[in-house]
Amino acid sequence: MRDFADYVNDFEAVMQEMILPDCPPPYFVLAHSMGAAVALLSAARLRTQIERMVLTSPMVALPRGSPEFFARLSGVLMHLGLGESFVPGGGATIIQTRPFRGNPVTSDPVRYQRSVDIVDADPSVGIGAPTIGWLNAAMHASLRMAEPNFSAEVPMPVLMVLAGADTIVSNQAAEKLSRRLKTTAHLRIPGAKHEIMMERDELRDQFWVAFDAFVEGRR
Repeated sequence: MRDFADYVNDFEAVMQEMILPDCPPPYFVLAHSMGAAVALLSAARLRTQIERMVLTSPMVALPRGSPEFFARLSGVLMHLGLGESFVPGGGATIIQTRPFRGNPVTSDPVRYQRSVDIVDADPSVGIGAPTIGWLNAAMHASLRMAEPNFSAEVPMPVLMVLAGADTIVSNQAAEKLSRRLKTTAHLRIPGAKHEIMMERDELRDQFWVAFDAFVEGRR
């Protein structure tokens, strides 16, 4: 992975070749984490097609360290031919095989076990740690969203729903971006971990109430 522009191109191709020919409007985007970053980066190119976007736990930045530092460091490591290596401390072990206790994605043991069962049935859908190449691409995406002129690139209404107990992405960075984008608002769900839609019902229901109100607001 060298550039999130590849994902933006994929998103646009899906819209042009599958969604627009076969599905009637209006079109809404529901995207999570890295997908939310891709949606934001795609907004300028899809401005006449997408009516509203709801983004859960958007990956605007990582919770620790500056994007500039990680972009430079990962760039050096890629220059040394290490782009396909895992980030330090990471490996190919499938994340979903780790114990429920202390996991960073959900406080709901039933929904966590459902993910474990899916990966047990088909290990090819599991994911390991990120690579240095992915980290470099992600940091450049973060830097792009931090640019002053990016505020003009998201013309449609956007709702960011943040997980209050998120340790995977930076809520502070998402809130800062939300305040910069005139079309964007954010909502934080206290106690929720990163995978909001895999959370306990009392937390997930808060998301769906916000989602329904925001989408219905178009009327």
